[in-house]
Amino acid sequence: MNGVELRALGPNSFYRYLGIETGATLGSPGVLLTRYRKGLNNINRAPLKPQQKLWCVTEVLQPQLQYPLLHGEVKKGWLKRFDVETQKTMQKIMHLLPDTPMGFFSSRRAGGLGVKCFTTGIPASRLPLHLTPVSSPSPENG
Repeated sequence: MNGVELRALGPNSFYRYLGIETGATLGSPGVLLTRYRKGLNNINRAPLKPQQKLWCVTEVLQPQLQYPLLHGEVKKGWLKRFDVETQKTMQKIMHLLPDTPMGFFSSRRAGGLGVKCFTTGIPASRLPLHLTPVSSPSPENG
């Protein structure tokens, strides 16, 4: 194509497009969970204050997973695994007790940390994607 050779991709290969890695298996839940764990580990080891680490998780790392989780075939059990990893890491970052309720992590309005809950957030966001209008009135009949 325009003198540039395009290489063929194997089933486990990926390429970067606009800074995002994409390929056949990159949307699989196992690969996403591994990437998420690596990102959480990197944030946890970074020399940042707890508020800065919280910001990195909620504003950088979790939005990176939003598109593949919304458009991929991810079951509720996998989403629960993402929530468990988030909860473990946030307990380390914020120095919380192990029995801290999950509600403390998600609801910012109720005084929580504002961390997204994958188990409830992804299916709720997926709902508008699958809705199609049954019928819409035309302007002429209107």
